Amino acid sequence: LTKAFEQIYSTITSSAKIKVFSITDTLSQWVDPVDFSNATNGADITQYVTVKNGSTKLTSGYTATYSVDSSDNRTVTVTFNGTDGTDGIVAEKTDVIDVSFKVKPSDDAYVNHASGNAYPNTGDANTGDVSAGKPGYYSNADAKLNYCVFTEVNNVTSCDLTEAEYPHPVVQVKLGKINITKQWSDGNDKHAKDSVTVQLQRKAIGASTDAKNVDSPITLTLNAAN
Repeated sequence: LTKAFEQIYSTITSSAKIKVFSITDTLSQWVDPVDFSNATNGADITQYVTVKNGSTKLTSGYTATYSVDSSDNRTVTVTFNGTDGTDGIVAEKTDVIDVSFKVKPSDDAYVNHASGNAYPNTGDANTGDVSAGKPGYYSNADAKLNYCVFTEVNNVTSCDLTEAEYPHPVVQVKLGKINITKQWSDGNDKHAKDSVTVQLQRKAIGASTDAKNVDSPITLTLNAAN
């Protein structure tokens, strides 16, 4: 948001003000929300979204909602409300509004990376130490600040709605190792020339769906050599 404000204020006078109405963040396929993973379309997720102005955490004046469209695009929308009951909050040039919520790499990200694919994206500037300029998966497909700039002509004040695009941060995945031990029930010495083929499967903890085969390798043969 700091970068977005700088872009906005570089085109208007230093004394001008803007009014921030909302911030929308559409999640990419590479991440899933942590605290509201079971949220449905239209859910109020305000309690899971943190909004700060500088170092001050806001405790009121905004609501956060979660939406899912017909294409399964998932969007978090933070809407600001003024203390006078009107939409939006007035922001000064020195204001730094930060919106955050927890996400984690999705199954798609783990499968893609475990299959040997290189990270497809690079984090945009001003997205944090672990993201800016680093390889990874974009965490958002689209993120925008909806605002207007106050202008006055002939003593008439107007504020035309426009938007600014946020940069794209990235996330990385950490892959673990699985150790498999082969032990024949009637003694390893009786099966020196025998082998057994196993199929690795994965299933998320708490998932209601069936386990899926690991794509690479599809099968693993265990014999005397291993």
